[in-house]
Amino acid sequence: MLDGLLLAKIVVTGSVVIGLSILAERAGPRIAGVLAGLPLGTAILYFFIGLEQGPGFVVAAAGHTLGGLIATLALCYAYWRASRHDTDPARRFRGLARACLAALPAFGLTAGLLSLLELGFAAAAGLTLVAIAAAMAAMHAIPEQAMTRR
Repeated sequence: MLDGLLLAKIVVTGSVVIGLSILAERAGPRIAGVLAGLPLGTAILYFFIGLEQGPGFVVAAAGHTLGGLIATLALCYAYWRASRHDTDPARRFRGLARACLAALPAFGLTAGLLSLLELGFAAAAGLTLVAIAAAMAAMHAIPEQAMTRR
């Protein structure tokens, strides 16, 4: 049987994911990307971790979240670069597979390297701002594209 906290985690997380996906389908890919980048997952995660482990644990983990954000930027960039090659709808699966095979190692490598660094919060925040600026500069040319209906 599910305990109350586990059930709350499932309901809250599922509701956020379903709600954002419905909104994204109606708003288009640019808004969907912005919504996907919202720190809702982090906020939900830290809320429940704070309940279980206490606020000290969340405070200690917060600085490392910035490294996760940088790794997520690397994942997005690698996915975008790899997915530009197979735009033919007949080969959609191959393009998706190629993009995932490029993106996941980019995340893992970036996160792994960053986990080796002992950065204070200020240094991690500064590095994150540099990574955000670099990602914005690298991906500014992504064209707006209409959502396809299923």
